[in-house]
Amino acid sequence: MRADFIRGTLKSPIDGIEILKKHDEGESHYADNRNMGTTQIHAEEPVHQLVEKIPDIVPYFHPFKYSAFRHLQQIMRLMVHPYQMMNPSRYHEMLNHDIEFFYRSAQSEKAQSQINHWDDVVRLAIATEPCYSPQIIGSIKYPP
Repeated sequence: MRADFIRGTLKSPIDGIEILKKHDEGESHYADNRNMGTTQIHAEEPVHQLVEKIPDIVPYFHPFKYSAFRHLQQIMRLMVHPYQMMNPSRYHEMLNHDIEFFYRSAQSEKAQSQINHWDDVVRLAIATEPCYSPQIIGSIKYPP
């Protein structure tokens, strides 16, 4: 998912992360306009190596974005049921098969289009929110 707003310091440019405002203190504000591609998953890569790759930035998300996160959480669920542990000799085989299926589907073009679709739907809802909730937002004023 694209962040709605990013604050921090980028040590090197990232494609699709565009600067909105640069502050004298070194911290800047950025817009996330990346095209979300398929996820390259490396399960063997240690977590500390992943943390080292993350730049010194903080992404912020509009509350509407959490509906898309919930939808992705539903898609990314493993399908091995706890009752399948009753057959312990095959449980690891079933779990490995399910994980391999998840990796293949997460890297597919269909997954990319679904993620971009849900992100675009939420971005449209965020952009039109002031039109539907002017009393809450207060950004649109009508003449008396």
